[in-house]
Amino acid sequence: MLNKPRGVVSTASDERGRETVYDYVAQSGGWLAPVGRLDKASEGLLLLTNDSEWAARVLAPSSHIAKTYHVQIAALAEEPLLSALQAGVRDGNDFLRAEHVRELRRGERNSGWRSC
Repeated sequence: MLNKPRGVVSTASDERGRETVYDYVAQSGGWLAPVGRLDKASEGLLLLTNDSEWAARVLAPSSHIAKTYHVQIAALAEEPLLSALQAGVRDGNDFLRAEHVRELRRGERNSGWRSC
């Protein structure tokens, strides 16, 4: 497990010389790979494993393992956006849907949400 800091990329090496998750993991000669990805702007729990079959099972939609995200957006989200997230949206061939969405905080120009 790694609490990935914001600004760190989830890759083994980076052509731009940015910090990677491997800069935070003590390598003892074994092979480790992230289970999923957190983008550079994200921070939080990142699992790493040497068992690629287990990682594939954890990530597979058919496993029905709930994943929780805390998201901050540069807008004040209103009910139509929340309803759309729960109804689902298409991204190419993927159908993405949050089972539950609730507001965590609201500022003057942004809001934070928890989705599962």
